[in-house]
Amino acid sequence: MPTLSISPPAAEPISLAEAKAFLRIDHDDEDGLIEALISAARIRVESITGRALMSQGYHTVLDAWPSRRVGADCAGSGRNHRCGDRL
Repeated sequence: MPTLSISPPAAEPISLAEAKAFLRIDHDDEDGLIEALISAARIRVESITGRALMSQGYHTVLDAWPSRRVGADCAGSGRNHRCGDRL
């Protein structure tokens, strides 16, 4: 059940200016590298934590239709039962 990113975040968690101020870099020679490092760091954190840091669009592909129903029927009515079991 792969989840695919269909729209990347509109911006990174920190801006190029914030990163350059933190790194105390005054020139523009390394801007491309710093932007790539910011993006790579965000992607790495998201892959380790399994959470998105910024709003993104995703598409999940299911191999088959789920065998159990999910929704109001699964909330139960005070009895112990599994989702999909008839009451």
